[in-house]
Amino acid sequence: MLRAVVRAFGDPRQVIGLEEVERPAPGPGEVEIRIRRAAINPSDLIPVTGAYRSRTTLPFVPGFEGVGEIVRMGEGIGEACPPLSCRTSPPQGGRSASGETFAQPASSKKDETLPHPISPPEGEMSGRTEGGASSSQGAKRGLSIGQRVLPIGASGLWQEYLIRPADWCFAVPDELSDAAAAMAYVNPLTAFQLIDAATAHFGAAGGRRVGVTAAASAIGKMLLVLLAEAGFRPVALVRSTATAARLRESFSGEIAIEPVPLDAVLDAVGGDAGNALFRQVRPGGTFIQYGALSGAQLDPALVAARRLDVAFSFLWLRNWVHAAPRAAIESAFSRSFAGIRAGILGSAVDAVFPLADLPAALARQEDPARAGKLLLAP
Repeated sequence: MLRAVVRAFGDPRQVIGLEEVERPAPGPGEVEIRIRRAAINPSDLIPVTGAYRSRTTLPFVPGFEGVGEIVRMGEGIGEACPPLSCRTSPPQGGRSASGETFAQPASSKKDETLPHPISPPEGEMSGRTEGGASSSQGAKRGLSIGQRVLPIGASGLWQEYLIRPADWCFAVPDELSDAAAAMAYVNPLTAFQLIDAATAHFGAAGGRRVGVTAAASAIGKMLLVLLAEAGFRPVALVRSTATAARLRESFSGEIAIEPVPLDAVLDAVGGDAGNALFRQVRPGGTFIQYGALSGAQLDPALVAARRLDVAFSFLWLRNWVHAAPRAAIESAFSRSFAGIRAGILGSAVDAVFPLADLPAALARQEDPARAGKLLLAP
């Protein structure tokens, strides 16, 4: 089978290679999945650069999001199984030929000092083994050959076949296309958690002004809709008049190019732009960072100086996924599927590339003219 693999950190276009390997067989409690579509997200590429090298172990197969169909099943799949939080995470990058498992880094100790005062906790790319909140009932696997599933919990979807514990696979409704299903995880579930975090901070939305950076992105547009539904006043934050004009075609609310006073910010950018926005958050507000598209974090001195006035936090989807009961994750997926069917949580697709054309796909990912998500068809 063909797979992408990272054996050294660096520019994704230079260090992500393609190689042919033998297909391993699924072990007890595992399924083999033929990947039908896999998404390319910034969260797939950032660990490739080495930005999180202390929490990312080489080698690994990239790809956190996608959909596939079960083609083989290991023993014991039809039996009841304990909740997700009682079992270890699947190995980063999936399982390789001849049963090789890519190494996992050791988890951080709770009192470990992070290298950056506001560095994020270990992200999803770590594949570390850590339990979360318990659930009172075991989850039924209920999987079958030919069933489409979303395999989550670790990277590894940029390959033709993937071995994943059945407990980390979630069924996909028949009416969703492969393209829609392949984008039903990272952005929608992250958006849900961001709205929940903002609501928890304020207790109630109360029409508060919440800025959304990278507002014209797929997740940015989702957040604008979900914030309004939750009772907030969303403010779309963009970098140019051209982007503002494009966004105006689908969003009738407030759009800002320059920093404006806000009660909260949901930030995917970081860096100098994030620093400027942080200064605009009113006392009692919150700044939640869930990405660093700029490649830089916020100024830690700025954050420390205003910590009493403005709450700062990171949000990493993986932390919630690995702590939540399976029922909560299934509920979030049901909400995601419903939002996609309703046309409010879907993402536009710019192009679909065969995995063999990964170099072309990565080049397109960096193209300013790209008009949507890129998908791989292994």
